[in-house]
Amino acid sequence: MNKEDFYEYTPHISGKIFNNKKPIANQEIVFGINSEKVNKEIICKTDNNGSFSFNSIFVERDKETEVIFSEKRVSLYIITEYEEKRAILWNSTLSGFEVSDFERNNLGNLRCDLDSPITSFSFRNENANSAPIYVYSQCSLFGYFESEAIGE
Repeated sequence: MNKEDFYEYTPHISGKIFNNKKPIANQEIVFGINSEKVNKEIICKTDNNGSFSFNSIFVERDKETEVIFSEKRVSLYIITEYEEKRAILWNSTLSGFEVSDFERNNLGNLRCDLDSPITSFSFRNENANSAPIYVYSQCSLFGYFESEAIGE
């Protein structure tokens, strides 16, 4: 695969989920991605250690339509239902088709205690004068400049 012919929409995603610091085995995890070129959900189950993973998603570049379609937004979510509650492991809308360092570092090593509250994390946008990027999660994220618990 020639990298110049593809956009990397997501990095390899891996993590572990816990409840009160105990791994949750055999738990269904749903990963969703939405953009103008990709709309799909992928489901996996955790192993006995609460671990899960999803492969990177690459999308072929279409150089003819890139000029016409300039909207470059990718929405990602990773969720699970546990004890009749929805848990948010990751929810974000990112502008651009290139994976940023904070995405690669956090999505490649998610540690999520479902007993934690949903938190809004603010990350600096790598584009100099752009607004912050917000991620909503019950996981322990890093590299953010501000966070606030917003719900159960």
